[in-house]
Amino acid sequence: MLKEFKRTEGVSTTDTTGKLLALAEYRAKLSAGNPECPSPAIKKYANPPKQQFLATSRRIVNFAGSKVPKKGEEIIYISGSWDILHHGHLKRIEEAKKLGGFLYVGIWDDEMTRFYKGDVYPIVSIQERVLMCLGSLNVDDVVIGAPYILTKDLIQSLHITKVVHCTNSSEDPVLDRHKGIDPYEVAREMGILHDLRVEDPFYDITTEKIAQRVYDNKEEFQKKFDKKNASEQAYYDTHKKSLQEH
Repeated sequence: MLKEFKRTEGVSTTDTTGKLLALAEYRAKLSAGNPECPSPAIKKYANPPKQQFLATSRRIVNFAGSKVPKKGEEIIYISGSWDILHHGHLKRIEEAKKLGGFLYVGIWDDEMTRFYKGDVYPIVSIQERVLMCLGSLNVDDVVIGAPYILTKDLIQSLHITKVVHCTNSSEDPVLDRHKGIDPYEVAREMGILHDLRVEDPFYDITTEKIAQRVYDNKEEFQKKFDKKNASEQAYYDTHKKSLQEH
């Protein structure tokens, strides 16, 4: 039996591909010590993107469960940008969930991610990243707009008993000027920081490595991107009709 699913309005794989190309070019320029003179792709995605995906409370509720921490249950917290949710992210969340009963996933908003990681981040907006994380069976709840530097107020407000730090992940590299910051200092001082090492043959995948794969096939992806980008823009400009939320 064939079952068709309507496209999610505002979610564009074409747009994501373009941002991945920009990210790979940006990192290549950084590695060469020349972050100036960005390419057209980098210029296009250096500023906040036009938001075409509009999250509603109904849509978020459809993704979110109704779980609440049980009395006496250990409450785990792990945070990140979770940009283009991939196997490495999911494996980290899975292993964090095994440490306790209730798992909060902190998600940095677009401004926070851009400040610490660079202008071409994030690839995917906070609205989409929230829904992707909520779609994971191992995520009990999310903290939308979580701080990069963990605070005592957040820990006490959510009654967090264990903060997870993955020691063998190169995900979420920050700019050089922020590398001296310890985002887990408060948790370490409170004695609730848990260093986690994930053992998985495919765990080393990162958003940057995905971008590099796209960049390695730049010509092919660029042609597809240019063609689909034009057709998608035409759809939003002239053909889009009002849709009923379900």
